[in-house]
Amino acid sequence: MKLSLQLLALACFFASCSPRIYHPDAVNAPAFTDGHEVKASFGTKLQGGGPLLAPEADIAWAPINHLAFTATYRTLLNRDGYLYPTYDKQENWSTNNTLAKMNGNHADIGVGTFTIFSRRGVAEAFYSIGEGREYASGNTLVPSGHFFDTRYHRMFFQADIGARDHTGCAVAGFALVRHSYYDFQGNLPGKGNNPWEFTPLAGQSFMFLQPYVHMDAGYKFVYFYLQFGLSLQLGIKEDNSATMTTDISGTSCAYLSLGATFRLSKELLKSIKNTGREKDENRQTENTPR
Repeated sequence: MKLSLQLLALACFFASCSPRIYHPDAVNAPAFTDGHEVKASFGTKLQGGGPLLAPEADIAWAPINHLAFTATYRTLLNRDGYLYPTYDKQENWSTNNTLAKMNGNHADIGVGTFTIFSRRGVAEAFYSIGEGREYASGNTLVPSGHFFDTRYHRMFFQADIGARDHTGCAVAGFALVRHSYYDFQGNLPGKGNNPWEFTPLAGQSFMFLQPYVHMDAGYKFVYFYLQFGLSLQLGIKEDNSATMTTDISGTSCAYLSLGATFRLSKELLKSIKNTGREKDENRQTENTPR
């Protein structure tokens, strides 16, 4: 009974999300502790107003210590959301905007650095560049074909701390993200005789704090993970006289991400090679006449 209530509370929490333009995604947290390592993660994301199966993928490579490259791909599949002016406040949504089914994707590549601290912690700083599209479908008032395209820069610092060993990890951390649009174009509908005037976001930057909990368990090459987090926009400004706001994330923006991570490291390959050598030596010893 207690578990059922907890699951119901979690479902209600996700259902309460009112997303706008910026949708929270799982933090690409490779948590490298040394160089010569590759990690590839493939999973799915649960967010409010949408189905479970929204694919996502991350790849991270550390060719040397303290240097890493990342690539990220995220999707939205038939999720409840809004295509509406960014200057509208929440109290105006019901009159100026129409709920629609949102679909889309975005991808970015990045480069950064990482270091360990306090024996159990990892800190990372990355810069990435990406682009994406979000569009509406499945609604007579917001028909298919209305969309916005974005190109953006992201700079973020993230850190987590917790328990780690060769069987997995359980850590808590946060990401501080600066999201900047350098290109923003949309093809948006009007409502009645009043067209929606969409505020261009090109040249604007937004700050987000994303606390998260990450857990994984596995052995050698494969680990299964679960990550839960929130997205909190910082520095939102509003003009009461013009009903303007810089809120692009909406309310109660949470996510639950789960999937599998495939790992390959220099130390792991060395361990496998040593294990094979030991087996060969033992086999030769057994076959040696006494």
